[in-house]
Amino acid sequence: MTWKKTALFVAIFVLVLGGPFFLISTPMMDVYQGWIDQEPQTDFHKGLQLWMGGICYKTMRSDQSVNMYRKYLEYYPTSEDRPFAMLRYAQSLDDEDRNAEAIEAYEQLINEYPTHEYAQDAQEGIRSIKYVKAGTK
Repeated sequence: MTWKKTALFVAIFVLVLGGPFFLISTPMMDVYQGWIDQEPQTDFHKGLQLWMGGICYKTMRSDQSVNMYRKYLEYYPTSEDRPFAMLRYAQSLDDEDRNAEAIEAYEQLINEYPTHEYAQDAQEGIRSIKYVKAGTK
């Protein structure tokens, strides 16, 4: 195999494996957030904001997911996904050990959506902070 073919193979391999990691990297999240901040009211940006919060949450970047979900809640106060975003926002605060803020966010979810399925998750989150975390300190 010639060096050109080898270089091409390596480049393709790096792009296929490294591309997805680059697209969800912190610098790219900042780029996406800049796009959203310029024009937040498009449906695409609404979905992108929620997706970014989810990616940060699932990749254990709770400090970033707090900001992503907070912006989602600010930009889209009437969204049908608001209860989910509120729950993930509270859980991200909880993961950051910002317990008082997390309890407040959980309580807001319970007050605004008392019959929603996520209200029970919020109650469990409050119990976890008050009893489980309090017992470990």
